[in-house]
Amino acid sequence: MKEIKRLESAFKERLGWQAQRVSFLTQFLVAVIKARTVNLAELSEVFAGKANTDSKYNLKTAIDLLR
Repeated sequence: MKEIKRLESAFKERLGWQAQRVSFLTQFLVAVIKARTVNLAELSEVFAGKANTDSKYNLKTAIDLLR
């Protein structure tokens, strides 16, 4: 819980969003990481950018390092 509050604080400071939006973003990110069933290839299609899906899919490696 302490880490979530630190994350919320950092997001609010950097993004300048309302507390409810920051709370949602933080909880969503934690849920995606904990779920372990998210199809990152599909999720990568939503990300803006010109990189292809395979290179965006490397996000999985970063998330695996957080576990």
